[in-house]
Amino acid sequence: MTRAVSLDANTINPLFPHAEDLTLEAFDYAKPSTLNEALQLATEANGGALMLAGGTDVIVQLREGRKSCSLLIDIKAIDEVNEFSCNEDGLTIGSAVPVYLITANEAIRSAFPGLV
Repeated sequence: MTRAVSLDANTINPLFPHAEDLTLEAFDYAKPSTLNEALQLATEANGGALMLAGGTDVIVQLREGRKSCSLLIDIKAIDEVNEFSCNEDGLTIGSAVPVYLITANEAIRSAFPGLV
């Protein structure tokens, strides 16, 4: 697991030099490798944790001040949230599966056209 303290606007600005109005409050970051680790971190955060799977919504909401957290838990390295299958048993799409994998899958396009 990786954990970095105080990820704030001063830390991120060098990566995005044109983000003068970036207003992130400081938070801790964790990247657990197991579901149990993620759940333990979330429990310890006492309601102050947000999960990062794809990131676009959470990061935008944090930057715009619509959400805040004391801990951002990046779950993309957890096997269970990357599970992706389409077979005779049905469709399974984990919360961290990228959309491009879903839209490019011919079995899903045929069986579930409403998803693509």
